[in-house]
Amino acid sequence: MSLINNDWIYGSHVRFLSSISETLKQSIERDMRSIQFFMGNPKVVSKRAVISNNDIKESLELINNFPVNVFSHFPYCVNLAGSIGNKYLAWSDEKNSESVLLASLKSIEYELGTLAKFDKVKNGVVIHPGNWFDRKEGLLAIAKSINRINFPVNSTLLLENSAGQGNSLATTLEELSTIYKNVDESKQSCIGICIDTCHLFAYGDYDFRDIKEIDRFLKDFDTLFGRSKLKLIHLNDSTKPLKSKKDNHAFIGTGCIWKDNLSSLVYLLNKTKGIP
Repeated sequence: MSLINNDWIYGSHVRFLSSISETLKQSIERDMRSIQFFMGNPKVVSKRAVISNNDIKESLELINNFPVNVFSHFPYCVNLAGSIGNKYLAWSDEKNSESVLLASLKSIEYELGTLAKFDKVKNGVVIHPGNWFDRKEGLLAIAKSINRINFPVNSTLLLENSAGQGNSLATTLEELSTIYKNVDESKQSCIGICIDTCHLFAYGDYDFRDIKEIDRFLKDFDTLFGRSKLKLIHLNDSTKPLKSKKDNHAFIGTGCIWKDNLSSLVYLLNKTKGIP
C-alpha cells in the first residue's frame, strides 16, 4: 500500500533551466506540485536571471492548466545582519558598507516582484536571514534590513531557520519571532516562515523522530506566529545527529531522523496538509 497521500503538496528543489517556464515544464512532467529554484547564481547576489514578460506569460498559462506552487531561494551569501568578515553591523555609521547591502535589497525586491506574479498559487522567496557575533544585535539588524525592502504587491519573503552552525542566526522559533516582531507592522503581511526539518533537528530544539515533539513544535509555532505564517517546509533528513548544529542534508529515510522509521514523517505531513 502506498504511503503517499494526495493531500500532500510535495515537490522538490530543482535546477533552473534558463527560464521559469522551462523549469515548470520539467517539474510538471515529474508530477511535482511545488518547486523551488535558484533564480540565478546561488553564490552571487548580483547575478539574478532576467525574467522576460513572455516567460511570465507562458509560465502563468502552464500554471492555469497544471497548478504548481513556485518558490525561489535567494543566494546563501546575503547577510541581512551586516558583514561577519568586515565586522560591520548593518545600518551602523559606516555608510560605505551600507551600499553593498542596499544593492542586495534591490536584488531581493526584483526577485520578490517576479515571484509575486504567480499570485494564483503559493509563492515566495526563501532567504537565510544572516549571521552576527551578538545574537540580539544581529536579529534587530536583520529586522532593520527587512524594513528597508520595498515589498512589491502580493510578495512574500520567507525567513528560513538555520541549523546553528557558526554565528548563524534564526536558529530557533523564538529568534525568528524576534525578527518578525521588529518588522514594521505594515510589512509583516509580506513575511512568512520556511522551516527546514534538518536544520530544526540539527539545532536540537525538536526531535522529529517523536510524534509528541512534532505536536510540541506545531503548538509553539502557532503560539508565536499562527499556522498561516508557515508557508513552506524544506523536508530534509539529516546526516548528523540531534543537536549537532551541522547543516548536512540527507535524502528522506536515509538519515538520522527518518531512517527505518517513517511513521513520524507521515504524521508530520498529515498535520501540515496544505503547506507545500
